Amino acid sequence: AQAMVWEYPTADLAMVNNGGFRRNLPEGEVTLRDLHEYIPFGNTIVFFSCYGRDLMTAQARNLEIMETKPYDIMTVSEASWLVDSAEDFLIGNNPLQLDKIYRVVSHDYILSQWDKYLGFKPFDVEEQGDLFLDAIINQIQKQFGPRESGD
Repeated sequence: AQAMVWEYPTADLAMVNNGGFRRNLPEGEVTLRDLHEYIPFGNTIVFFSCYGRDLMTAQARNLEIMETKPYDIMTVSEASWLVDSAEDFLIGNNPLQLDKIYRVVSHDYILSQWDKYLGFKPFDVEEQGDLFLDAIINQIQKQFGPRESGD
């Protein structure tokens, strides 16, 4: 999720479902084949808006999923919390504001399953069209450099 915020810095935070990652990446060098096996789906990048109170709902939903395990949880970047209160919920280094509108970068699967993962209906949806996998590849290349040869 953090790679998405780095790739799309206009977002306040990113949300992805862990079930979209299908294997562990090997230590050391990672190939495009490894990444295609890691993220085998053709999910595309989307942006949406929500209120701070919606993020509290999503956090509660994610914690419920962690406990009951009906399906995979979400990873959320740029958000942290200690307890279930807005005062202890941070977006970046700033306290969550319940009535503030936040911009989220995610992918189309989360958006299509908003009731399952988020517990609220996002608004101001913008389909970016970029592949989720390409955003991850771009960040790996920016951070570690492209490989000179091979796949």
